[in-house]
Amino acid sequence: MERILHLMAQKKASDVYLSAHAPATIKINGVYHPINNQLLPADGPLNLLMDVVPPNRIEELKETGELNMAIPIHGVGNFRISGMRQRGTYAAVVRFISPEIPSMDTLNLPPVLSRLVLEKRGLVMMVGATGAGKSTTLASMLDHRNQNMAGHILTIEDPIEFMFTNKKSVINQREVGIDTASLNTGL
Repeated sequence: MERILHLMAQKKASDVYLSAHAPATIKINGVYHPINNQLLPADGPLNLLMDVVPPNRIEELKETGELNMAIPIHGVGNFRISGMRQRGTYAAVVRFISPEIPSMDTLNLPPVLSRLVLEKRGLVMMVGATGAGKSTTLASMLDHRNQNMAGHILTIEDPIEFMFTNKKSVINQREVGIDTASLNTGL
């Protein structure tokens, strides 16, 4: 699995798809490319996940049929893993998360968001389709606040994707299922 994740980073792929009876497939600039012509066996996706996912989270996948988490691979970056049960086997989608948080200017975000994120109090909810940039937009906004205002920033994430370092603010990141039982409990 780590070889696949290194390949993703090397090829600048956004996602890799692992399904039984299909080749592992990477997505580069919106185009899907099989990594090779080998079909993954029925237990292939689960075995690949077991290479990088802690045993307790594999048990969660087996019990609930769902898994959402992020993992760091040293020297490569973070990856968001969405594992699922499907048609009697397992499948996974793994998304590459760049270690660099892009600036709000780089993302061409509306100036109103720069002002919004500097408000003293508030709750921000970001909604949109998968791959639309919700996590990246929020990370960019939080990093902007971190660079421009002293204070405490607390996030409740499922899973934690971008890792922040304290700049002007102190940042605490809590992950649902690890640091807090649920979003409601964390709030």
